[in-house]
Amino acid sequence: MAEIPVRPPEDRDLEAWSALFRGYMAFYEVPENPATVATLWAWIHDPQHVMQALVAVDEADRPIGLAHFHAMPRSLGGNTVCYLSDLFTDPAVRGRGIGRALIDAVIGRCRQEG
Repeated sequence: MAEIPVRPPEDRDLEAWSALFRGYMAFYEVPENPATVATLWAWIHDPQHVMQALVAVDEADRPIGLAHFHAMPRSLGGNTVCYLSDLFTDPAVRGRGIGRALIDAVIGRCRQEG
């Protein structure tokens, strides 16, 4: 299996990322809310906000999966852990290891950041 590229979302990804996030909302039967989509997009592009994101991309560099995550304190360990908030892949490309690639990339990013 070819390696699946994973990277942070860029401004040019807004349309594809939005479609994925709306699919994620629909999966959980959360009513689509443009304000929520806009807020999350702003958060993941604000270096001062805790929310981070990665997207898996296809051969054309178009997002086909997303992961949203953030650091959070863990009281029982007295440490900071990485919380995977959202994970979603385009249903048309499921079963190809995209979710696994995103999870591995999130783990790598969290380890890198401590």
